[in-house]
Order: sequence, then C-alpha cells, then structure tokens
Amino acid sequence: MSYAACQKVVDDAVRRNISDKTGAFLSGGLDSSTVAGMMARHQQKPATFSIGFDAKGYDETEYAEITAKHFATEHKVHYLKPDEIVENFVEVAGYFDEPFGNSSAMAAYVCAQFAHKHGIDVMLGGDGGDEIFAGNERYAKQKKFEFFAMAPKIVQQLADTAFAQSPLSSIPGFSKAASYINQAKVPLPDRLESYNYLNRFPLEQMFDADFLASVDISAPIELQRQRFAECSSENTLEKMLYLDWKFTLADNDLVKVTQMCNKVGIDVRYPLLEKEVVNFTCTLAPEVKLPRQELRKFYKGVFADFLSSRTISKPKQGFGLPFGVWMKTEEKLKSITHQCLQELKKRRIFQPDFIDLVLDKHDSEHSHYYGELIWVMVILELWLSSRNR
Repeated sequence: MSYAACQKVVDDAVRRNISDKTGAFLSGGLDSSTVAGMMARHQQKPATFSIGFDAKGYDETEYAEITAKHFATEHKVHYLKPDEIVENFVEVAGYFDEPFGNSSAMAAYVCAQFAHKHGIDVMLGGDGGDEIFAGNERYAKQKKFEFFAMAPKIVQQLADTAFAQSPLSSIPGFSKAASYINQAKVPLPDRLESYNYLNRFPLEQMFDADFLASVDISAPIELQRQRFAECSSENTLEKMLYLDWKFTLADNDLVKVTQMCNKVGIDVRYPLLEKEVVNFTCTLAPEVKLPRQELRKFYKGVFADFLSSRTISKPKQGFGLPFGVWMKTEEKLKSITHQCLQELKKRRIFQPDFIDLVLDKHDSEHSHYYGELIWVMVILELWLSSRNR
C-alpha cells in the first residue's frame, strides 16, 4: 500500500466528519495535528483548541502552536488552573456511569467547554492513531521481550540460570540481564500489567479483608487473556493492538472524550477510527507498522510532506494532568483531596494505613506516580458520594 493511498483514506475520513461549527482538539502530536491539518484543507477558518498546564514536563502547547501556524488555523489555548479542578471535581467524577480514574478527563472536559464557548458544536479528535498505526512505547518494549520468549526452551533455561537465578544477579550488568529475563518470563498479556498499581503492592496491604474476599481478583486479567487470545493473528504486535482496541480505546480513551463532550453538549467524532482507515491499517504487515523499534515509521513517511518537520520529530509524550505536582502546592486541591480520602477510609474498601502510605509516598517520593493513584481514589469517593452510596 502506498503513502498516497493512506493519506487519501485519512483525508476522506476527516472530510466526512466536518459539519457546521466544527473544531478540533489539538495537542500537537502526530494524530491531532493530522486531523487538524486535514480539517484545514476542507474548512474556511478552521478552529483548533488546546489545553495548557503551567507545570514543567506537562505542557505541550508549543507543539500545538507549531501545527496551528503550519496550517493557519484559528487556534485558542486555555491554561487549566488548579482551582478549576476543585470547581469541577464533583461534576466530572459523577458524570460517568461508573468510577472513571483517568485524570485527563478533567482536561478533556475543560477543553470541550472552552470550544463550546467559542461557538463549536462538533469536535474532531485524533484518538486511535497509536492503536491502529502502532505508536505506543509499550509495543516496542514488548517486542524486545518477545525475543526471549521465542528462543528455544533450553536457551531460556540456561539464561535464566546464568543471570536471573545467579547470586551475581544484583551486580550491575548481571542485574540488568536478570531484570530483562524476569520480565520476559511473564507471558503476554500479563506482562503489560507489570506497572499496574494492583501489582505493585500486596493486595492484602491495599484492601480491606472483607472487601477483598467479596471480589474475584482474577477476573480482570482473565478477561484480558481471553481478548488477547481472540485475535485471529498469531503476531504479538497485532494481538497487543487488538487488546488496545478492546480496552484502551473502548473502555478508556473514547469513553473519556465522548462523555466529557456530551456533558458540555457537543458532539465528538474520531476520523482515524473510521472503518475505512482501520481497514486500511489491517492491510499493513506488522513489520511495516513497527519495523525494529521505530514507532510510527510508516505513518511519519505518509505525512512527512504534510506535517511540520518538528511535529514529525516530536518526542512521544502522554497527555496527563499535573495533579500530583499541584497537590503539593495548592492548598484548596490538597484540602479537598484529604477530605475525600478521609471519607473513603470509612467505606472499608481500602486499608486506612494504605491510604496514609500513598499520601506519604506522594510527599516523599514520586509525586506524579502516586498522584495518579490518589486521583483514582478521590474519584472513587466522589463517584460513590454522587450516587449516595
């Protein structure tokens, strides 16, 4: 399949989704930039909208501005403030049909609200590009581990004995090899959950004993294993993409953006997930989507003559809310967080000592990592409270 064919199918998908008063979310990454650029081809005075953060390592508005200038869009940026989280915490948490812990939902809501105030009724999102063109870092990372999994059993056993099971495994060099082998020994899709909070602490330390006894702790990973096995391809990359279609997109990204746009009263459309685009990507061989460790090489080739060169070379960055950072400095945010967690302790879901441990680790260790876990717990409490539970 040619570059031209791919560019045309994406262009057609964007064009079909443009109607009156249409704007586009613009983060400055490959996908949102592509959608915004294609929209600009077919619309007079194309409007794009971004959310910025006054926090180091989180703000991408520089790259959004590059795309906006490149395609001459009428670009508007709203810098989200900590007070806006406090103001909207209850409404956003309670709007979802179930507790929804992705912190970027707040940014999606504020951006959609911002666009609606500027007369927009329909927003185009770039969601899905990474999951159909193989752009997530985990795809390349897991590909490395699969080299070990595909090795003959005798080679795996010898390497395991020589490195992972060796008394020398704590020595630099040996320890790196041991870490690789220990991770590679875990089969997919289980390995994808290595950094899940539920796998970082003993469950008995996290949850109340009665609560833990009332749930099937094996259900989530069993469901993922079933989905992973459903994929008709035996290729590891294709199986991971299929898994992300079923979970990352269907249960997370699309729920997040769609629900937040619905709350504001506007429609949202995802051109990159149009049937024709997805079908096209299914014709691409896995080694075309992800040659060696080169994420999005094919896609970048397709749009090299369309996007800004700085967009093409932009490093990958996730869209996260600096909640953990702000919680250290913003008293209102800290106050509502602590109030929610004190109420959550009474519900006998989490161990009270575990909640205190997370707060302590947030203060003394990694504010972003533990800030996300605190966000999840606060959202749970706010959602339950919204349902009078």
